[in-house]
Amino acid sequence: MRKLVLIAFAALSILTGCSKLEVNDENLLGEWLETYEDYPYFMQDGFVEWTFRPDSKVDIHIYDVFAGDSNVSMSFELKEVDGRTVISVNTEMDESRMYPDYVVTKLTRNEMEWQMVGTEFTPGTVGSDFRHFTRK
Repeated sequence: MRKLVLIAFAALSILTGCSKLEVNDENLLGEWLETYEDYPYFMQDGFVEWTFRPDSKVDIHIYDVFAGDSNVSMSFELKEVDGRTVISVNTEMDESRMYPDYVVTKLTRNEMEWQMVGTEFTPGTVGSDFRHFTRK
């Protein structure tokens, strides 16, 4: 009986960790690492860490093997467009650092995916049209 309870608890834990969350500021908060380990046709030259803060700001730390480290702080906004949640990330000071709008296609406690508005996921678009994150 004890084994059955442990198995049920483990299954519930796995399902809870993978279940979708409502896309809102609260569920987005924290540190996320942009990763593509499940996408073997895309190779990163470094890493990008995103830290979403409660004041609607996101700190982005970029490490590029060839260019080194850079940090930028931007604002972000979640909005509903055609029944989908869209995230806008931009800075008021530097237009070259603006990102396109992305539809948040997946959000769980440990994983998040974005797809650029107006595009569909296809292999080879990873890193530009599509972004994948894991929680740190």
